[in-house]
Amino acid sequence: DDTRHRQFTEEVQLTGNAQHLDWATGAFYYDAFDSNRGFDSLYPGFIYQNDTHVEQTTRNWAVFGQGTYHVDDKLSFTAGTRYTHDEKDATITITSFTGVVGLDHQYVPLTASNVDYTLSADYRWTEDFMTYLKYSTGFKGGGFSPRPANGLQTAPFHPEKLKTLELGAKTEFMNRRVRVNGDVFFEHYLDQQTFSQQLDSSGANWFREVNAGKAKIWGLEGELQAEPIDHLRLDGSFGYMNYDLYDN
Repeated sequence: DDTRHRQFTEEVQLTGNAQHLDWATGAFYYDAFDSNRGFDSLYPGFIYQNDTHVEQTTRNWAVFGQGTYHVDDKLSFTAGTRYTHDEKDATITITSFTGVVGLDHQYVPLTASNVDYTLSADYRWTEDFMTYLKYSTGFKGGGFSPRPANGLQTAPFHPEKLKTLELGAKTEFMNRRVRVNGDVFFEHYLDQQTFSQQLDSSGANWFREVNAGKAKIWGLEGELQAEPIDHLRLDGSFGYMNYDLYDN
């Protein structure tokens, strides 16, 4: 088995401030090549003798910008946006020496673009107590399941998207010897990506990644850091998540 990976990534940022506004903007670029070649001939008669060669190229670029406006010492608003363009293509070659499977240089492209954004507000009630509310969206590109056994198993899975809302608080007490943070969040996935064990239409076994459908998640998180006396530190955290998946 021969596996190779090469990647190049670069990000540039420009940040600044103008009176009450802090801002940042920039661009991101990612380019990668992956190759896997395996020759199954260890147990002739039990394992089909296949020469499988899969190559994938990935190109992803994005531009983004975000600004935080401080109304006063207590109240701030933040807004940001990001445009992402994602390209993947795979070339799969499967040569069988038993005549059971054959796939000659199948090329599969996949392209997607998306605009994401974030909006948030935070209010500092005192020097040691701050609350915030944040809404944002997310995007994860599609792709291809690994090691296809035939031409039916080269079907790509598509991007997933996320919308999330979070409400939280950050606090400090006792001259900053105690820190307590907590939040509650709600998330809504569209075309969520997950792995599934299936049979393709020819009846061959297929462990693939699929777009399972929509999912709703809500949960609670909390963390505690305390130093009640010198040289003694206590840390604790908890989390609860409720997950519900349903078909498109």
